[in-house]
Amino acid sequence: MADSVRKTILDAVVTALEGISGIGKISTELKHWEELKPKDFPAAFPIDGDTDLERSAYAHATSEDMEAALEIIVTGYVYDRNNSLTTKRTNHIRAIELALTGDSALAALVLDCVPVKITTDKGMIENYSIFDYTFLVTYQYNHNSP
Repeated sequence: MADSVRKTILDAVVTALEGISGIGKISTELKHWEELKPKDFPAAFPIDGDTDLERSAYAHATSEDMEAALEIIVTGYVYDRNNSLTTKRTNHIRAIELALTGDSALAALVLDCVPVKITTDKGMIENYSIFDYTFLVTYQYNHNSP
Protein backbone atom coordinates (compact mmCIF):
# COMPACT_ATOMS: atom_id res chain seq x y z
CA MET A 1 0.00 0.00 0.00
CA ALA A 2 1.26 3.48 -0.86
CA ASP A 3 2.02 5.97 1.88
CA SER A 4 -0.73 8.40 2.81
CA VAL A 5 -0.51 11.97 1.55
CA ARG A 6 -0.02 13.06 5.17
CA LYS A 7 2.99 10.72 5.62
CA THR A 8 4.48 11.85 2.30
CA ILE A 9 4.20 15.48 3.45
CA LEU A 10 5.81 14.71 6.83
CA ASP A 11 8.66 12.89 5.04
CA ALA A 12 9.16 15.96 2.83
CA VAL A 13 9.26 18.16 5.96
CA VAL A 14 12.00 15.95 7.44
CA THR A 15 13.97 16.11 4.18
CA ALA A 16 13.64 19.91 4.09
CA LEU A 17 14.89 20.18 7.69
CA GLU A 18 17.84 17.92 6.87
CA GLY A 19 18.96 20.62 4.45
CA ILE A 20 19.59 23.12 7.26
CA SER A 21 23.29 23.83 7.53
CA GLY A 22 24.68 22.83 10.91
CA ILE A 23 21.56 20.99 12.06
CA GLY A 24 22.13 18.28 14.64
CA LYS A 25 19.38 15.73 15.26
CA ILE A 26 16.17 15.53 13.22
CA SER A 27 13.57 12.93 14.07
CA THR A 28 9.81 12.45 14.14
CA GLU A 29 10.30 10.73 17.51
CA LEU A 30 10.52 13.45 20.13
CA LYS A 31 13.37 13.04 22.60
CA HIS A 32 13.82 14.80 25.91
CA TRP A 33 16.57 17.41 25.71
CA GLU A 34 18.56 15.60 28.41
CA GLU A 35 18.74 12.48 26.15
CA LEU A 36 20.65 14.39 23.46
CA LYS A 37 24.39 14.73 23.09
CA PRO A 38 26.00 18.15 22.41
CA LYS A 39 26.54 17.15 18.75
CA ASP A 40 22.74 16.70 18.39
CA PHE A 41 22.10 20.45 18.77
CA PRO A 42 20.41 22.34 17.33
CA ALA A 43 17.71 19.72 17.02
CA ALA A 44 14.33 19.62 15.27
CA PHE A 45 11.49 17.19 15.92
CA PRO A 46 8.62 17.60 13.43
CA ILE A 47 5.25 15.97 14.10
CA ASP A 48 1.92 16.11 12.35
CA GLY A 49 -0.77 17.74 14.44
CA ASP A 50 -4.47 18.42 14.03
CA THR A 51 -6.06 18.50 10.59
CA ASP A 52 -9.16 20.37 9.43
CA LEU A 53 -10.87 18.67 6.47
CA GLU A 54 -13.28 20.00 3.88
CA ARG A 55 -14.98 17.99 1.18
CA SER A 56 -16.04 19.50 -2.12
CA ALA A 57 -19.74 19.53 -2.95
CA TYR A 58 -19.45 16.40 -5.10
CA ALA A 59 -17.26 13.40 -4.42
CA HIS A 60 -15.21 12.21 -7.37
CA ALA A 61 -13.77 8.75 -7.87
CA THR A 62 -10.27 9.86 -8.90
CA SER A 63 -9.73 13.63 -8.78
CA GLU A 64 -8.94 15.65 -5.70
CA ASP A 65 -12.16 16.25 -3.81
CA MET A 66 -10.83 16.88 -0.30
CA GLU A 67 -8.85 19.79 1.10
CA ALA A 68 -6.90 19.45 4.33
CA ALA A 69 -5.26 22.01 6.57
CA LEU A 70 -2.60 20.09 8.49
CA GLU A 71 -0.62 21.45 11.43
CA ILE A 72 3.06 20.58 11.34
CA ILE A 73 4.69 21.32 14.69
CA VAL A 74 8.47 21.46 14.84
CA THR A 75 9.85 21.27 18.36
CA GLY A 76 13.27 22.87 18.39
CA TYR A 77 16.08 22.49 20.90
CA VAL A 78 19.10 24.75 21.13
CA TYR A 79 22.13 24.36 23.39
CA ASP A 80 24.73 27.00 24.22
CA ARG A 81 27.28 27.65 26.93
CA ASN A 82 28.55 31.02 25.67
CA ASN A 83 25.71 33.39 26.60
CA SER A 84 24.28 33.49 23.07
CA LEU A 85 21.28 31.21 23.61
CA THR A 86 18.70 33.76 22.46
CA THR A 87 20.62 34.42 19.25
CA LYS A 88 21.02 30.70 18.58
CA ARG A 89 17.31 30.12 19.20
CA THR A 90 16.35 32.97 16.85
CA ASN A 91 18.71 31.65 14.17
CA HIS A 92 17.30 28.13 14.51
CA ILE A 93 13.72 29.43 14.24
CA ARG A 94 14.65 31.38 11.11
CA ALA A 95 16.43 28.37 9.56
CA ILE A 96 13.38 26.14 10.16
CA GLU A 97 11.07 28.68 8.57
CA LEU A 98 13.29 29.11 5.52
CA ALA A 99 13.64 25.34 5.14
CA LEU A 100 9.91 24.67 5.20
CA THR A 101 8.66 27.68 3.24
CA GLY A 102 11.42 27.52 0.64
CA ASP A 103 11.67 23.80 -0.15
CA SER A 104 10.64 23.03 -3.74
CA ALA A 105 9.90 19.33 -3.08
CA LEU A 106 7.52 20.20 -0.24
CA ALA A 107 5.97 23.00 -2.31
CA ALA A 108 5.24 20.50 -5.09
CA LEU A 109 3.14 18.39 -2.69
CA VAL A 110 1.08 21.13 -1.05
CA LEU A 111 -0.95 24.21 -1.87
CA ASP A 112 0.70 26.25 0.86
CA CYS A 113 2.98 26.01 3.90
CA VAL A 114 2.52 28.98 6.21
CA PRO A 115 4.17 29.63 9.59
CA VAL A 116 1.40 30.43 12.07
CA LYS A 117 2.76 30.28 15.62
CA ILE A 118 5.97 30.19 17.63
CA THR A 119 5.73 29.12 21.26
CA THR A 120 8.95 29.94 23.06
CA ASP A 121 7.57 29.73 26.57
CA LYS A 122 8.72 26.12 26.69
CA GLY A 123 11.46 27.93 28.53
CA MET A 124 15.14 28.30 28.83
CA ILE A 125 16.72 25.79 31.10
CA GLU A 126 20.30 26.66 31.86
CA ASN A 127 22.15 26.40 28.53
CA TYR A 128 19.05 25.07 26.70
CA SER A 129 16.15 26.67 24.86
CA ILE A 130 13.04 24.76 23.73
CA PHE A 131 10.34 26.03 21.38
CA ASP A 132 7.48 24.87 19.15
CA TYR A 133 7.05 26.29 15.66
CA THR A 134 3.68 25.55 14.06
CA PHE A 135 3.06 25.61 10.32
CA LEU A 136 -0.28 25.24 8.55
CA VAL A 137 0.09 23.04 5.49
CA THR A 138 -2.81 23.04 3.04
CA TYR A 139 -3.12 20.23 0.52
CA GLN A 140 -5.67 18.38 -1.59
CA TYR A 141 -6.31 14.70 -2.12
CA ASN A 142 -8.95 12.25 -3.26
CA HIS A 143 -11.11 10.72 -0.53
CA ASN A 144 -10.20 7.24 -1.86
CA SER A 145 -6.46 7.91 -1.35
CA PRO A 146 -5.97 9.82 1.88
